[in-house]
Amino acid sequence: MNYEGFIREFFGYLKSNDKKCLKLIEKNKKLVEAYFNKESDPKIIKEFVNEINYSILQNKGNFKLFEKVLKDNSFEYVYSLFKNSNILIDACKNGHEEAANWLITMDINPYIKDKVGRSALMYAVQNKLQKVIEKYGTDFKCVMLEDPEGNNALYYAINNVSALDYLKEVDINHINHNHETVLMYFCKRNIAYAIKPLIKRKGLDVNIPDKEGKTLSMILVENLKANELDYIRQNKCNFNYINENGESVLSVLIREMYRKNHPLQSYAIFARIIICLIKAETDFNIIVDEDGNSAIMAILIAHDYETFNFICRYAKNIDFQKKNRNEENATSLFLKLDLLPYLVNPMLYQDSFDFKYVDQMNGNTALILTVINKPNFLIDALQYHYSGINDVNVHKENALIIAVKMNNYFSVELLLKKCAHVNQQDDKGNTALHYAVQMRNIPIIYELIKNEANPNIKNHEKKSALEIAQKLGDRKIIDTIFGRLSYNDYLKEKSALKKIQPIRPQEIDEYLYMNTTDFNYRFIDDDCSKELKAQYKAYIDTMNRLKQYIDPRYRDFGDDMILFTVITSIMKSQSVEL
Repeated sequence: MNYEGFIREFFGYLKSNDKKCLKLIEKNKKLVEAYFNKESDPKIIKEFVNEINYSILQNKGNFKLFEKVLKDNSFEYVYSLFKNSNILIDACKNGHEEAANWLITMDINPYIKDKVGRSALMYAVQNKLQKVIEKYGTDFKCVMLEDPEGNNALYYAINNVSALDYLKEVDINHINHNHETVLMYFCKRNIAYAIKPLIKRKGLDVNIPDKEGKTLSMILVENLKANELDYIRQNKCNFNYINENGESVLSVLIREMYRKNHPLQSYAIFARIIICLIKAETDFNIIVDEDGNSAIMAILIAHDYETFNFICRYAKNIDFQKKNRNEENATSLFLKLDLLPYLVNPMLYQDSFDFKYVDQMNGNTALILTVINKPNFLIDALQYHYSGINDVNVHKENALIIAVKMNNYFSVELLLKKCAHVNQQDDKGNTALHYAVQMRNIPIIYELIKNEANPNIKNHEKKSALEIAQKLGDRKIIDTIFGRLSYNDYLKEKSALKKIQPIRPQEIDEYLYMNTTDFNYRFIDDDCSKELKAQYKAYIDTMNRLKQYIDPRYRDFGDDMILFTVITSIMKSQSVEL
């Protein structure tokens, strides 16, 4: 029999699962030895092995005859080539589970790769071939084989996360050519649920950045994965990392919250991310934008007062003195913005509040800004913190002159009690009394005169407050200046003044302009603000409810690492989501 005839009959029997192929080998032993030994034509042998491989992949599941043929002594060299062929790779690639399960018993070389650089285990993981995964999952060399992108078998579990439990002999911090760990690779593709099986691995480093400098935590924030972010918080995640581009977890969060449009329900997730970052003692003083604003400043600029309030109450070491490139800081922004009254109180407890702040544009001090925009804050400010009550701005106005211009009797009274300079002249030469007379504010005139305001000081137009009063022809004003106004008339005027709201002239309003490029931020709307407030309140309510289980020594919210650990375990036992 010639070679062509042998091949034709051999594969006819083999593909038909006919044992006659074994007898055919025996009858043609000399031919087999001549064509299938180490010195034979390699092209012929390769074609023969390829045809066997093709026949295996076409077979429905009975491979006993194939095994007997390959292990026949006459085919010793063929078998050695077969074991180093792509047969296992092709079986796994095609999802041929029966063939793959048989092949792993045939001592096939699992370390070879196909023309696209992938191994059998990679395809097995991808196609969920469990027995192949179990066979080679503990083989470090096999698991660590890399494809052209630097991905090992772990990366192919993206749609088969359960395979991760069997791929144990591996460098869990292996990075591909994009400098991605497998955990980062999964999270970028929104397979964040893979964090749970991977986070348990010893030695896992969640802080490795990719080639763009982004860390896992940044990617999770971009994808709004609050639960997963909390998992890595418990695994020594460095939330304060800043890459060469100035990016951090907080800069990514600020960008997502205030520079992009997200549906309302996303703000519940944002709130949970903020809570996670507070628990992790993240530094909210990190710079997050091109203006040099810190995270807490950016939150203010975006008018997200609920988040600002929550952070002020529960985050640690907020720096209200750190300035941006335009010399604004969190203190100045707070004083210039119209926050709701209940949001002001936390500021009283900030040790770093910048009571010595001076606006570089106009010289307004923190006290002057308080008089303009936070008069209800003035009592505590004067009592505990402010020095330089007589400091003036570039227009030589002190806080008292500003208070009078705003028609704010309450502020005038407080400032006079603290010995504000009553006869300070601004750059027009006017004193507080000049403005009080012009505004016909008798109670304020009364208080100024009582505190030795001089009605005869002339301004740059050579007019005194008394002369202005005389020109107005208002008898009550003149009587007040000369101390002739009865106390009862004073009380009537004061009572009438209570019905008049303090005013803020345009020139004063301009003092509140923020030296920031706030057009980079989208202001939080009412619905988003309400959603954030509801989430923060719900969290605090839950914490307070569960504090009854905590040792009294650890009930302070500030004892993060102890309190949160205990409460987390309690909440899990009660099936409450933290």
